[in-house]
Amino acid sequence: MEKIMIRLLRRLWSDDGGALISTEWLCLSSLAVLGVVAGASMDRNAVNAEFADQALSLKAMSQTYRVPSLQPLVSHGQAAANRETIVTPELLPSF
Repeated sequence: MEKIMIRLLRRLWSDDGGALISTEWLCLSSLAVLGVVAGASMDRNAVNAEFADQALSLKAMSQTYRVPSLQPLVSHGQAAANRETIVTPELLPSF
């Protein structure tokens, strides 16, 4: 049994069939990994640029817009400062 195992190990050790194929696979897989890393890096940069554009557009948005019909109501010269304004469809401007 021991001699059979030693003979098998020697035969496997001396066998170089397929060594070239494994080297080719190693080179091919290394190139594929480099391509994936470069592509992921470019995707990361594109997503960061898109988020930066989005942030700048939100920052530049005017926040001074107001709807005139939602201002406090004034009736007969008396301000309705102590009452809440209830927004109903009649108070909204028609477009």
